[in-house]
Amino acid sequence: LPKSECVSDSAYTKILVFRFVKDLPVFAASAIAVLALIKLMHSAADGQTNTTENRRRLKLAALALAVSSVIFNLLGLVEVNMLNESFTGIYGDVTYTIGIRSGCEPMLYAFLLIIIEIYLQAIPQTEKAGNTYD
Repeated sequence: LPKSECVSDSAYTKILVFRFVKDLPVFAASAIAVLALIKLMHSAADGQTNTTENRRRLKLAALALAVSSVIFNLLGLVEVNMLNESFTGIYGDVTYTIGIRSGCEPMLYAFLLIIIEIYLQAIPQTEKAGNTYD
């Protein structure tokens, strides 16, 4: 955002702080999802892929991403009003679009985790190590 097109320095600071607060749930949900996937890969390396705990991790990560998506989009509507009140020029005449177009909408990744969780149910509970051709 160009500071020169803002009506005041305090309005500019308010917009920047608001953007940080708006993005914070997405950062937290992304961290939860990454940790869940790391734990899933670790247990899969131990031969335990389709477990109740792994499926619960994926559901929790998808839920966190879905909730952060709702918060992100609702606060995005508030942000549009703040931009229209505080800026002139092109930044003072904005409308809201969700992040699907740019691929950054958290709900897309929540759907992906749900698909992975459904696929995970088709895998055996434990995998046996060793030669299976005997």
